[in-house]
Amino acid sequence: MPASLYVYYSVSDNFLPAQHAVMALMEEIQEKTGIQGRLLQRRDDTHTWMEIYDAITDADGFNAALHAAVAARPSLAALQRHEEWFVALT
Repeated sequence: MPASLYVYYSVSDNFLPAQHAVMALMEEIQEKTGIQGRLLQRRDDTHTWMEIYDAITDADGFNAALHAAVAARPSLAALQRHEEWFVALT
């Protein structure tokens, strides 16, 4: 069953470096897994961001690719990233 991954975290006031790092991360993930992520910002708190990845059929492979890509980006690896995995109700 395909899964969705929601990753949320807080960024500092200087958004631009974080935004560039996340966009590069998402490009790498799409190249490696075929999954295109989306980046959202909390409506009432611009410091809280969320990455969303949908239709993940190989959760273990995707998770390994994502963690390796994050580890290669020190600015993202330093964030307290919180992951939540969801699947559709059957």
